[in-house]
Amino acid sequence: MKAAVNGGAREVEVSSASPPVVSAASNLVASMASRGAAQVAAELAARFAARLAVEIPAEIATDVATEVAPQRTRDRATASAPMCARRLGASGSAHGSRRLGSRARWAAMRSRGRAAATIPSRVRSATLASAVAIGLALLAAPAWADVKVGVVLSLTGPAASLGQPAMNTLKLMPSEMNGTRVQYIVLDDATDTTRAVTDVRKLINEEHVDLIIGPSVSPNAFAIMPVAAEAKTPVISLASSMKIVIPLDGPRKWAYKFSQHDSQNVDALVAEMKRQRVKTVAAIGFADSYGEGMIDLLKQKAPAAGIQVVADERYAKNDASVTAQVLRMLAKKPDAVFIGASGTAGALPELSLAERGYRGGIYQTQGVANKDFLRVCGKACDGTFVSVGPVMVADQLPPNHPTRQVGLSYTQRYDAQFGAGSATAQSAGMWDSFLAFQRVLPGALAKAKPGTTAFREALRQGLEQIRELPVTHGVINTSPTDHQGMDARAMVVVRIEKGNWKLVSP
Repeated sequence: MKAAVNGGAREVEVSSASPPVVSAASNLVASMASRGAAQVAAELAARFAARLAVEIPAEIATDVATEVAPQRTRDRATASAPMCARRLGASGSAHGSRRLGSRARWAAMRSRGRAAATIPSRVRSATLASAVAIGLALLAAPAWADVKVGVVLSLTGPAASLGQPAMNTLKLMPSEMNGTRVQYIVLDDATDTTRAVTDVRKLINEEHVDLIIGPSVSPNAFAIMPVAAEAKTPVISLASSMKIVIPLDGPRKWAYKFSQHDSQNVDALVAEMKRQRVKTVAAIGFADSYGEGMIDLLKQKAPAAGIQVVADERYAKNDASVTAQVLRMLAKKPDAVFIGASGTAGALPELSLAERGYRGGIYQTQGVANKDFLRVCGKACDGTFVSVGPVMVADQLPPNHPTRQVGLSYTQRYDAQFGAGSATAQSAGMWDSFLAFQRVLPGALAKAKPGTTAFREALRQGLEQIRELPVTHGVINTSPTDHQGMDARAMVVVRIEKGNWKLVSP
């Protein structure tokens, strides 16, 4: 059974033999506590602990308590009952037949019209004393609170192809770690910055979360950071912009992200362009912080590789056409096209280029590394180079790659539940966030109680002290000056071939 503690804030699993013990412990403790038996009860606690589970039928205990215990005292006792039951569970299991027999006898007495007040005084005095002893002793014990994790994802809107896989991964995450229950509270920001801020305020002010994971996209991540920082609540972002954690000033003190930086995406793609002997490249990207950041980096890094950026275009996630932008790019006759976009909306420029017969190379960032993008783009995407985390091709990695085993383990588990080949960079990013959280949770629990500022601070400090943690996208080594902690091992380049990812360069 499950017993609610502190008004349902925590659920504690107890054995199937415990229901009579839970009822007896709570109601009898209330009854005797109302009569001022605390001192006597404390002395008798250990002596009569086992007898409670053997001799007291739950129904009789309830009748007694209903007559004599004030409601407020019964409520306090109920809060301690599950802990009492856990300590008595073994005894109750060993003597289940005797307990059931006792319940049957009392049921028979009641059916003959005998009131609960006729309980024999010998049984009543001994067993009630033992019940109150245990219950009162446990009243002083702290009730462990849940760890609450708020999750903000783009489950609808243009970035739904990023949020939905992350939501799937959430279903794989355990609800208990280190003996403490973890509650995940998920809200959809609909790929809207205002909605993301509203969601985070609700998670902080109403749900009192200890940690926030998300949002899915960079603009929303920037929007929520000041709100989370003001409430001293750490955030593990699933978005990719390096500006989420660089520079580490102001609200960024509370921000982390374990996805690859924009710069790591662009570095890998520029290196591949150089290998493919690209000399000129046209760029098109979202008219938001993601697109701006990617194209700005391309302009910074391409010249050092001997590559000239000859065009720079923008479009909105919700645009239905990019014909004008594509025509302007094609007029420059570029060797390659770089696209700074994410989700299914990243397919729009590729489809338009294919319609006009473009045969040059196309380079996309990890933002499009999911099956929905491949489905929307179809054959038009064959031959496209994409920078991705190693998890996307875990089975193609060299045997000694540090992320191969954790990547294989994750993708096999994810694919088994959601379909072969369905794991994405975004779904794996959620798993990496969980692995980081799992690494730091024990230390935070040792320092403070969940639901407190001290606990959130302990989580924050732990997240910036992770050492050599292999995750699906790389190896995490954080510090007070690095809230991402990934190196070159976090990025590979793949080529799309017949709707699949093919490893090109590690």
